[in-house]
Amino acid sequence: MHVSPKYLSETVRRHTGKSASYYINIATLPMVKEMLDRSDLSVSQIADHMNFGSVAYFSRYVSRHLGVSPKKYRSSIMPTD
Repeated sequence: MHVSPKYLSETVRRHTGKSASYYINIATLPMVKEMLDRSDLSVSQIADHMNFGSVAYFSRYVSRHLGVSPKKYRSSIMPTD
């Protein structure tokens, strides 16, 4: 887009009243949930695929937005025998 993050953020907020990160989260969280639902992908693979800088940052992001760690989220959706 060839614009600075600050300019993008200010423009989005001015036109929508919401932050750019709000819209990023709306797009990102469903993808993260879907990938965590897939048991064949490790948390590390998901973090890499989603271009997070590290697994630790990905874990903090998931915990902040879903209320639980990726491991706990994954275990909550897995059926128990």
